[in-house]
Amino acid sequence: MEVDGSRQTVNVGSGRFAGVVTPPLAARVRVAGAIAFFAIAAAYLWLGGSWWVGLALLLGPDLAFLGFAFGPRAGVAAYNAVHRPVVPAALLVIALVLGSLPAVLLMLIWLAHIAMDRAAGYGLKQAPR
Repeated sequence: MEVDGSRQTVNVGSGRFAGVVTPPLAARVRVAGAIAFFAIAAAYLWLGGSWWVGLALLLGPDLAFLGFAFGPRAGVAAYNAVHRPVVPAALLVIALVLGSLPAVLLMLIWLAHIAMDRAAGYGLKQAPR
């Protein structure tokens, strides 16, 4: 990651996923994350999810940080694997089709965690070179 102070941009990623995140874009990502978090939390509670169970499990995906015990590359891979919304969103659709309310609630907690991270300004990690 490089920071260009003159333009106040941040270069992130490499290869085809490389890009520049400007402050206005970063602010939009944070606002979208906050909106998503509150919408997902509302859906979780509306479906009858227990607030204390949801709160207890909300930080569960951060257990992926344990991957850093096996080195930076393993840690980044583990962290990024559980902080991409594609997997819990796909599992949410499957849980909805199968009618499994506990699985739906668990996927909503997982998605809420990802949205909460985005709202706080955290994104995917970049592997060391």
